[in-house]
Amino acid sequence: MPGILFAILSGFFISLQNVFNATIGTAVSTWSTAVITQAVAALGALFLYFIAREPSFNALKQVKPLYLFGGSFGAIVVASSVFAVTYVGASMTNAAMLLAQLATVILIETLGLFQMPKQPIARQQLLGLTIMIIGALLITL
Repeated sequence: MPGILFAILSGFFISLQNVFNATIGTAVSTWSTAVITQAVAALGALFLYFIAREPSFNALKQVKPLYLFGGSFGAIVVASSVFAVTYVGASMTNAAMLLAQLATVILIETLGLFQMPKQPIARQQLLGLTIMIIGALLITL
């Protein structure tokens, strides 16, 4: 149950972030928005890191260097969402983001990429993806 609650919380804040970032993007450039929001996020994460008193970064040596680039995807997410909200609005942006996330994860799990356990695609996943596509199309009407 905590996992579902954290996922809902994440979705809530992603939606807010998209709207806030689009608003910032109207005042400054898209990449300036990405820099500003990533810097604020880094400071916030650093603050929470010290509050939580998590273990040191020593275990980081065990992580493949490829995975250290994951944080840089945030800048692309911010810039892309600023453009998307500007062109298609927040609802369609979030619907398309959810579709892309679900399709990407299904592909990653099906192929067992990035050290994820390989899982065959289930009919329920295809059905869910299809229903989400229909929902996204209905949002655009």
